[in-house]
Amino acid sequence: MVINYVNNLIAGEVAIQSVLNRTTPYHQPHSTIIKGYACVYGGDDRYFNNLFVAETGVSEDDNHIGTAEYDGSPTSMKEYIAAVEQRLPGDVELFETIRQPVYINDNAYLGDADAFSKEQNNIRLRNWDAKLKLTSVDSHIVLQLNVPEELFNTCVPVQKTSSLGKVRLADAVFDNPDGSALTINNGIDKKTGLSKRIIGPFSQLHQGVNQIVLFDDLEPD
Repeated sequence: MVINYVNNLIAGEVAIQSVLNRTTPYHQPHSTIIKGYACVYGGDDRYFNNLFVAETGVSEDDNHIGTAEYDGSPTSMKEYIAAVEQRLPGDVELFETIRQPVYINDNAYLGDADAFSKEQNNIRLRNWDAKLKLTSVDSHIVLQLNVPEELFNTCVPVQKTSSLGKVRLADAVFDNPDGSALTINNGIDKKTGLSKRIIGPFSQLHQGVNQIVLFDDLEPD
């Protein structure tokens, strides 16, 4: 399984679950036609432009919010192949001893959210209280988020087919259902046409406490 998280607000735990005792089918792009079978090795995942929020003062044993769960993973196919070759001689079991590469960059971590150790560009504000909460106000679901200056003043590249690379096993790109190039330049507020954007799912925020209407409250009166 491959995951691709772009422009998200993440306040829940991140976990990696390899499945090495059985094979799982993978498919040709935009099709149910099976291309092959493989174990779920873990990795080949992408995290770009995501905002991770955790409470402050959480013990390391209880904190799994962020991308630090990927520590120890290679960051390129070249590094991955080199790690496999270092384990020679051997056969298919060599691939069960190392995760596939991960591609993690341009994320922000507030509170005790932890970053991947090899992430080159990120924002980390360990003591920042994001004041994150959901409330129902006048039949609307409203998200409260306290935005620090560093996040407000940082823009990151918009992710697209050319920047996301290929999935290793299926040799497939991330594109639209019709095969055209994908540009992930919108978020919850649907603002498009940007070449750069603020980290997270909102293209328009201000420094300090924001009150963001997500959708109408669907609960009956």
